[in-house]
Amino acid sequence: MSLETWKAEFYPVDAKDVSESDALAHSLKKWEGLRKENLERHKCWMDGGVLVDSEQGFWHDEKYALIIASSSCALCNYYQENTCNGCPLKDVRGAACDDVLNGGSDAESEPPYGIFLSRNHNPEPMIQLIQLAIERQEKKS
Repeated sequence: MSLETWKAEFYPVDAKDVSESDALAHSLKKWEGLRKENLERHKCWMDGGVLVDSEQGFWHDEKYALIIASSSCALCNYYQENTCNGCPLKDVRGAACDDVLNGGSDAESEPPYGIFLSRNHNPEPMIQLIQLAIERQEKKS
């Protein structure tokens, strides 16, 4: 197992190559892959905001690493240049996934992406946000 097998399961298509209609599903799959048990199964780990192949450890080499940021986000590919306006995550949350909500300072105001980076790489807040966006989208259909 390796970053290559992780990508085959959780990130088979690069974010820039995902259609807008598939961006939520692509994002959900990637974030589910960042759960601890999935990283361990594929012998990968997080180094800051970079997913690294444990066997190689060359996080500066794209072959052995994936930066978990806007560059690997299918949603950011469509909405980030427009200050995330129109992003289904911003629509659900009321702020971008990396912005503090309503300028607050309590735990509920924290950005889900920030929680991932600062709290032992916990992907659950991002997963929950994406799931809410998918549910909202399904109700509209």
